[in-house]
Amino acid sequence: MFFAEVAVDAPVGHDRTFTYSVPNGLDLRPGHLVRVPFGPRRIQGIVTALTEHSQIMETRDVLGFVFEDEVLDETGLILAQWISEYYMCSRFEAAVAMLPPGGRTRPRTYYASKEGQVVKVEEMNGLQTRIADYINKHGRISEDRLVR
Repeated sequence: MFFAEVAVDAPVGHDRTFTYSVPNGLDLRPGHLVRVPFGPRRIQGIVTALTEHSQIMETRDVLGFVFEDEVLDETGLILAQWISEYYMCSRFEAAVAMLPPGGRTRPRTYYASKEGQVVKVEEMNGLQTRIADYINKHGRISEDRLVR
């Protein structure tokens, strides 16, 4: 079994990586942009290194690729590490400018009523009624739209 050191897209400190196990059949290499579990969320990360052993007893699996090809070569990984150390930012943040267009995506949160259930608008204030009407009409609402 192999293990991947992954620089994650989360506020974790300037030189911190996390260890994930590489599932059998996943041809992972340093420089790959991957999806990984991080607490209750699934986020992106960049594989910085592969090892055959881990000092972590329990690791979670890499979920898969964002792109099948590596997004950073060895020079890009070294540059991201240098930027991270010099500017005291995470390795992922340091590498963002080197990602291909559309490389960094953020998951969106949606709110919806249970399938087949209509949101009842009795005893709601004006804002709650508008949100419920929107959900009834469109099926869901994004958190971004709620904030607006």
